[in-house]
Amino acid sequence: PRSPAQRSRLARIGVLTNPYSDVSAKAQPTAKLNESTSSLANLFQHHCDSLDEDEVVQINQYAGHLREMLIQGARMTERIDESLQMSENIRSRHDALVQHSGEISANCERLTQEVDVLTKHAEDIGAPLKNYDAVDRAGTKVGVLFKVLPNENGKGKDRIVTVRGLAKLKVDDEDEYISVLNELDEACVYFSENTRDMDGTFGKEYGRRALILHDAALYLLKEAVVDRLRQTTADVISALNLDKKTCILSADKLDASLVYTRFHGISSRSRSLISILQNRIYLNNMDESYRELLSLCQTTYCSCRESLLKSTVASHIESLRKEHGIVTMTRLASAFLERLCSVETALYRDFFGATNGKKVITKNIAGKKKNISVLSDDELQKLLKSLCAILHRSVRRGLVQLADLDTLCQVVNVLREERSSIVSSKSYNVATSHTMSGVIEDAQERLIYCAQSTLQKEVMKFKPSAGELDYPKKLICASEKKGTADPVQAQMMVYETWYPPLKSVLRVLSKIFKVVDQKVFEDIALRSVQACAKCLRDAASHLLAKRGSLDSDLFLVKHLLILREQLSPFDIELRAVEKQLDFSEAGKAVTKFLANRNRHLFTMSNENALVMMLREGVSVQEEAIDSKRDLEDALRVACNDFIEHSSTRVAKDIFVWIESCKLAASKDSGSLGRQKIMSGNYVKKLMIDTKENIVKESGELKKQMILYLDNPATQGILLKPVLLKVSKSLDDVKRLITVDENNGWTSSIENEVDSLLQDMHGILNT
Repeated sequence: PRSPAQRSRLARIGVLTNPYSDVSAKAQPTAKLNESTSSLANLFQHHCDSLDEDEVVQINQYAGHLREMLIQGARMTERIDESLQMSENIRSRHDALVQHSGEISANCERLTQEVDVLTKHAEDIGAPLKNYDAVDRAGTKVGVLFKVLPNENGKGKDRIVTVRGLAKLKVDDEDEYISVLNELDEACVYFSENTRDMDGTFGKEYGRRALILHDAALYLLKEAVVDRLRQTTADVISALNLDKKTCILSADKLDASLVYTRFHGISSRSRSLISILQNRIYLNNMDESYRELLSLCQTTYCSCRESLLKSTVASHIESLRKEHGIVTMTRLASAFLERLCSVETALYRDFFGATNGKKVITKNIAGKKKNISVLSDDELQKLLKSLCAILHRSVRRGLVQLADLDTLCQVVNVLREERSSIVSSKSYNVATSHTMSGVIEDAQERLIYCAQSTLQKEVMKFKPSAGELDYPKKLICASEKKGTADPVQAQMMVYETWYPPLKSVLRVLSKIFKVVDQKVFEDIALRSVQACAKCLRDAASHLLAKRGSLDSDLFLVKHLLILREQLSPFDIELRAVEKQLDFSEAGKAVTKFLANRNRHLFTMSNENALVMMLREGVSVQEEAIDSKRDLEDALRVACNDFIEHSSTRVAKDIFVWIESCKLAASKDSGSLGRQKIMSGNYVKKLMIDTKENIVKESGELKKQMILYLDNPATQGILLKPVLLKVSKSLDDVKRLITVDENNGWTSSIENEVDSLLQDMHGILNT
């Protein structure tokens, strides 16, 4: 195409070469050319007179040349006009062609749609025939023939019997087998969904044949998988003589034995056949048959594996128990079962594929895609649980015979370690972890029973012997041996001086702590602490009658302090709420019930006499128990008793004299100075006796405290209130003394009494 500048230039040339641009000039180019030539000739003739001959010749030549060019231009114009007319004709014809083509295209689309409708209609018409043909063809392939027998009486309809023979179809030829299975699936779906043909005998008969042929086709697959598994299992049992109880396969050689090699050999072929079932589940409305067959394959596989492995696993675990004991057996058997479950899971997946969470995209009969879930590995988990249950039963039998708390605690700790080392995300560890949890619960149950039995025997029903209550002799013997023993033996000697129920409680609690559940431990600790405190109080009462208040009080304080100190690391509350049924008002409620004539026994309301009797006659009594608080109260009471008894022991006469003075002053305060107890010689003798008693008893008191209490700080804490109380009593004596010369008081006696009081204060302060 020409540019605008080129088109403008051509237009100017056209004006110069053909000045006649109107329509009449275009119609008659030759006449206009002659007219133009005549004008030029006249103009030339007019100027010829002034030109020479050579110039005239050149001008004539030039004029001839121009004339030829004008003629050629006129001819080109004619040709261009003809070309334009021709292009206009072509354009009009093209428009007509486009319109005609559109009409043809619309007609083609309409015809195509009609063809599709007719084709679909033809397929719908021919679909039943295809299903009937499929049923007729499949009979000989799957080994099932339908024979028509005439009625014996010659009356009624003929009988159709099923004759089974050898199948020509082989499941090893997967393409042909899947093709036949597809045809039978489509036929079964057709005969089950289209009920119009089912009104006739012919359609119902073919529907029945389709189901029979479908079952026969699946039976071929069952023979190839289930029967092969059973035959392989029988071959392995026969080859290894596993049917005899005396012949047990060694666990060390289990992985390389025929138990695994034979099954690995048939796993590939079995996997390809089982995948046919897995990929066809949910494809049509007859998926139950595929599910049942797949479930049968899984159940048969697991039962075969269990029959091969059960005796070997049981004998191996039993040999471990006899050789290593229950604790080591638990650890070794746990590792063995974890490895066995891993190997069994891998073999199972060789047969059935990875089943956890796997999705398979398939197409149904209508061609629509659908996501289906492959069946879960429930049968595998049952197999693994059955194998792991052997360990559970073996450990349980051993636990029943155990009564040692240390061994039971070791079993629980070993099982916890093994369970924590198991990766729970792996499917084969689910059964192992579940078994470990069950064994742990059984071991904890046995441990709790043994702990309660030990506490019941050694604490709650404890009957002390004379040697066990021989305090302070036991402390003296331990103190004498302690000087020549090493630190460990010295500590053990101190431990041996503890009262047996206290030792039993602390020993049991320290063993089961962190081994049983926290709530169970708190309940056992609550009851054992209560029982231990009662045993200590009973022992203190026995010592009070046998040895006196000093040994009794120090014994109780010593053991209560030990109990409180040893319980602090457990960090437990020792609180509970006990509920009891109170039947104290039951008699009155029954009497009221019998006296009521309008009982309304069948009325569901508060007016029902039976409900009223139960509500009024039975009540629930709640009691809050806080053993830690009770222990603190018992310790505080024991310390107060020790302070009271010790101070009285040290200065008993002083306390008696003070009480006598207070009693006399309450009767007649003016006559107190004339009383005999206020005489100078009496007071002087009282001070001398009291000083001697303080020196004697305070030394004995310190000696006994050192013997019972090992911590000097504890000794000081207990002794300080005793000395403070005695010192306060001496101050009361000084305040109550009334000097009267008529009652035997002299300055020398007064000075001696003051000196004795100061000496006693000095003794108490040191």
